[in-house]
Amino acid sequence: MATVPQLAPHDEDHILSTTSVIQQSDYRGNLKKFIFLNFENVDTNKVRIFYRTYDDEGTEIIRMKSKPSQVLVNNNPIKETTTGEGYEWKQFSDGGVLINTQAESQ
Repeated sequence: MATVPQLAPHDEDHILSTTSVIQQSDYRGNLKKFIFLNFENVDTNKVRIFYRTYDDEGTEIIRMKSKPSQVLVNNNPIKETTTGEGYEWKQFSDGGVLINTQAESQ
């Protein structure tokens, strides 16, 4: 699916690929279902996806219904970028793909 993300359902958010092991993933409506969520001062009604990876560095590809208003890593907002560390948004006619790339320093 990560190779051709347009094949993933466009009306739901889905993690399609990651370079690390996903230890936990929660989606809107099912937050806090099993493991402690480690964010503070965040309106959980606005959280669409929460996930935790084993490695501090890596890249995730996420199919989303719409562009998020903000992306947080370790409770800190990250910037949109087309190269390097941060996130990249690729718009489709029906949603898009968020590519999140983090270096070890995060």
